[in-house]
Amino acid sequence: MGGMIGDWLSPPSPLHSPFPSWGTIFQTIVAVDALLVLSGSVLTAYVGIGGLISRLAMDRCFPSVVLRTNVCRGTYTVSIWSFFLIAASLILVLDDSVEALAGVYALSFLAVMALFAIGIMLLKVLQCPLPHFFFSLCFLHIFVQHAKFRNN
Repeated sequence: MGGMIGDWLSPPSPLHSPFPSWGTIFQTIVAVDALLVLSGSVLTAYVGIGGLISRLAMDRCFPSVVLRTNVCRGTYTVSIWSFFLIAASLILVLDDSVEALAGVYALSFLAVMALFAIGIMLLKVLQCPLPHFFFSLCFLHIFVQHAKFRNN
């Protein structure tokens, strides 16, 4: 059953046709779509990590050297290059093993979700109760009563 993506769409032809089969068209559509999705995800990752590292440096969790900006574009070049070097080192360390890289990303995603849940539980336990606004309910009650009397 192996083969290329979209081979199941191409009709078996004994002779070479001058027209492209649906399989090759489908392959091209899937390849362009994958290129767009991966380009968007890489761009999102760089924008997100640049903002995260700059915010952490402004909060003094990271050294202030990562706040150096590029004079041409105003971007944080130290954080962008450090993210690139860390991402490239993952590929070198894992010896181009896509399965191991997928496992690393799956475990990191699960760890982030677990830390998010732990953080929410800690906020619930440690945070003092938020004040409830009584004015909004009173205003809603007055508005409803006014609408009732206006319709009668």
